[in-house]
Order: sequence, then C-alpha cells, then structure tokens
Amino acid sequence: MLPLFIDTALGFWCHISGTDLVRDGQGHFTVLEDNLRCSSGVSFVLGNRAVMKRTFPRIFEAVEPRPVDDYPSKLLEMLQAVAPWSDSPRAALLTPGMYNSAYFEHCYLAQQMGIELVTGPDLSVRDGMVFMRTTRGKVALVNAPGTGVADDKVVYAYVPRMIRYYLGEDAILPNVETWVGHEPADLSHMLANLDKLVIKTAEGSGGYGVLIGPHADKATLAEWRARVIENPAGYIGQTTLSLSRSPVLVDGNWEGRHIDLRLYALFGKSIYILPGGLTRVALRKGSLVVNSSQGGGSKDTWVVPRPRGMQPYGEVAGNLAVASA
Repeated sequence: MLPLFIDTALGFWCHISGTDLVRDGQGHFTVLEDNLRCSSGVSFVLGNRAVMKRTFPRIFEAVEPRPVDDYPSKLLEMLQAVAPWSDSPRAALLTPGMYNSAYFEHCYLAQQMGIELVTGPDLSVRDGMVFMRTTRGKVALVNAPGTGVADDKVVYAYVPRMIRYYLGEDAILPNVETWVGHEPADLSHMLANLDKLVIKTAEGSGGYGVLIGPHADKATLAEWRARVIENPAGYIGQTTLSLSRSPVLVDGNWEGRHIDLRLYALFGKSIYILPGGLTRVALRKGSLVVNSSQGGGSKDTWVVPRPRGMQPYGEVAGNLAVASA
C-alpha cells in the first residue's frame, strides 16, 4: 500500500485550537488539555455575551470589555485564507448531522458566517475534485487530517518536551504534572497513589473515562486499578488540582463552583486569539468535571483594558459571576 501524502494549506496543520486552562489553589494557571480535533463551545461564548449585553448594558458601558462578536468573521477569513489557489474560495461547514451534540453550534456558526452547512451525503469526489451539489473545486480541510492526535492524553504529557525540542524554549504555561502508564516508573507511581490522582483514559473526551481518586470509593478504585494494570498504555495520571471557583446562583443562594477556561485561537494568514473565552462551570456541588455533557454550565468571560498603574501584562481576564447559560 502506498503512503498517503497530504499537502497542508499554508504549510501548517492546525488552524483552529481550543486550549483549556485551570488555576490551582496557589493562583497559578496551567494547561489542562489541548483541543484540536474539534474545538467546540465558541457558540456559547457568543451566546453568553449577547445575553449579558442585553441584561446588563450599563455594566458594559462602564467596564468596556473587549468584543467577541467578530469571531465568525475572523473564522471565515481564516477559512478563505487556507484556499490560496482561488481569489474567491467557497467555504462550507461539515457537520455529522442533527444527532451530533455540537449540531447547534455547527448551524449557528454557518449562519453567522453566511456559508453552507453540509453533511457527508452533500459531498462527492470525482476526478480528484470535491463536488457540493453543483459546485466543484479543490478542498482544504480545517483542521488538517491528523491534528486530532494532539487531543490524546498521552501526547499531552510530552508537549513541553516537544516545545523544547522544536522551538528551543520552555512553555510559557506549564502542564499539569502527568504520569503516563506505558512508562514503568510512572505506572508504579499511578498504582501506588490511585486514591490521590486523577486517572484518565488516553482517548477520552467530554469528561468521560475519568477517575477522580480522592472522590472514589474502594470498589471503584479496585475496578480502575484492574483496568490500568490490564492496559497501562491506555491511561495517564495527573495531580488532583484544587481548581479555582466562581460564585453561582443556586436556588436563590450564592455558592462556589469549580471552573476552567477554554481559549480559542485561529491561524490563517496571521494568528487571532479571541479576547474572551468559555468559562466552563461544574454546576454539581463539589464536582471537578466542568464538561457540558456532564451537567456543566458556562459563563461570559471578559478581557478588560489594563487599569491605570497596573504592570504591563497586556489585559486582565475576568468573568462575571452571574453569567451562565
């Protein structure tokens, strides 16, 4: 069988990324995971901001957070940039269909960009060209095939080393301390500290395939120990972080809930970073799992101008306590 060679648009593979950050008990930001296969959730960012602007217009006038409304236009610019062979490239958003959990987002983004929303049956390939109903031409895929490998939890553990190897520098933000099951010393540490660590399946997503050791009973720990021993390469272990919390209104009362922050970046002719992000909230009391598929919510997240006299870090990020969706 001949190998498959793919010529990536503009010479790079990753065009859209979503990076999840958490802040530990000491207030330090760390990278929790990377999302390159499908960096979902930006529709909630846009929706939350629209609701907040209608609900609290005077606060926006006073604080003047950086706008996020132009993300669809920036996304469309990036999609058009990765088709340099045409002066007027036609973009489309490919969706698995209405039963996919992110179908709402697919519809919303396609509508905001004014482009076609297509499914597999809408496309065909003939004579080396992609046809969409009656339209034909070359095709650029965003992100490029293969970028999803970066979502693998084991690959995550080696990202700091990749940065040092390819760029000759250290990562600006550290990873969560991670042990990989296929390395004998790491496996021994994981098994000896199963009740203290977070154990994740390498291919897991959506908050599934996760053991939070300090919250697990003896039977659950024994079950996971057997899984890890049976397939060490399929698991990683991470330090259990004391995630920062944000106030949430629950049944008329303010209560703290754990949060993380997903930041979005687009890479076309230039790099664009959304001046905001998706603050995900674990709405179940005491839970460390913030994924919407696990009952999590979200908050509007603001990037505001640096206050006068503050050290020049660029901007200050914050989120409004009552903003949830």
